[in-house]
Amino acid sequence: MTCNATEPCFPLELEREIFETAAIFYPEMIPSLLCVARRAHYWIEPLLYREIHLTDSGRGNAAWTSLLSKSEEFAARSVRHLVLDHSLDVTSQETIQGLQKCTMVTHLALFPSLPPIHDLLPIFSAMPLHRLAGHLHDLFDLNSDTISLQLRPFQSLTHLDIFDDLDSIKLSILDAILALPSLRHLSVQCSHDLQSTMESAEYILARSNLDALVFLAAENNCSNKSEDETDDKVAHTVGDMQKHIDDPAFVMCTYADWDEGASEGPSFWTVVDEFVESKQKRRQLKDVQGRVRVRRNKSFWFPNE
Repeated sequence: MTCNATEPCFPLELEREIFETAAIFYPEMIPSLLCVARRAHYWIEPLLYREIHLTDSGRGNAAWTSLLSKSEEFAARSVRHLVLDHSLDVTSQETIQGLQKCTMVTHLALFPSLPPIHDLLPIFSAMPLHRLAGHLHDLFDLNSDTISLQLRPFQSLTHLDIFDDLDSIKLSILDAILALPSLRHLSVQCSHDLQSTMESAEYILARSNLDALVFLAAENNCSNKSEDETDDKVAHTVGDMQKHIDDPAFVMCTYADWDEGASEGPSFWTVVDEFVESKQKRRQLKDVQGRVRVRRNKSFWFPNE
């Protein structure tokens, strides 16, 4: 059997998967893959725009400028991960027009010092977000007793990384966040007050069914201390917390990049999921060992009990 370069040798679904996998793992091959065939160009070109890190001057701007000339259909099927970095003029007509095209973004990060972007909420509302990292006060008026979380992105949200201090969020708003139907992972900033952190953790865990509740601290907060001093402090703090909070979902960890909570790749979420799974297995083993000890004098044990 001979293959014509213009005709697929494999089923289209398999051929597309092969091309996309090659492009994802070997991005340096993308220019060559784009020239293989028209169908390959159609499949691969969107991967060039999948993640855009947008600043007033940065690596994502060339892709963004190019995207502005593309159709709404192309932008919608291409951009999945969008990072709005500092110094970006989010009120410019160009930025707004570009964001309006990105209707299928699933991962969104908003830099902490962006100017207020309440007016962009209707644009974000078209996005089926899975992961969001940013300040809530950039999107909502936190002085209000309630905020509108019935919008599309919040209904599909599975991971939320909140930059605001928990003390600045009213309990009524926090309760609304915990009631989001798809939310399984929540991260918040770790307070310097251990008692406040414990009270916040207990409140959230008692009112949610999260897979992971993460209290975060920036890695550079410990940069001026020796590794031994940092390890001792972390071990002491975590030990104190675990004495009071016995829930596998509770995790304390650090992060390296401000937009990590919206990352598609390895991030603190990756570490958290592995850690929570490990804690759950240890708890299950502990429960099993406890049942074995209870039944030891009976010389039998039913593992399904």
